[in-house]
Amino acid sequence: MFSLLLTGVATGIWLPAQGATTYFVDAQAGNDAWSGQLAKATESDGPWRSLRRVGATQLQPGDTLAMHCGGVWHEALRIRGNG
Repeated sequence: MFSLLLTGVATGIWLPAQGATTYFVDAQAGNDAWSGQLAKATESDGPWRSLRRVGATQLQPGDTLAMHCGGVWHEALRIRGNG
């Protein structure tokens, strides 16, 4: 199960922006070479592993970051983007 961190909150009501992307991070099953746009790993794609990979991505208004519940990261979460 994933806990959601919403980066597109406006006036206390979350409405996904058109074209918004959800990115997933899983410290155990992720891979930073993947797209980060699938919650569960497949043979060729799935969630990212590190918060460093999140920081290397320019998030757009309305994008969502979902971090795997119970995951442990020993690095800072730095989000790039605005809006």
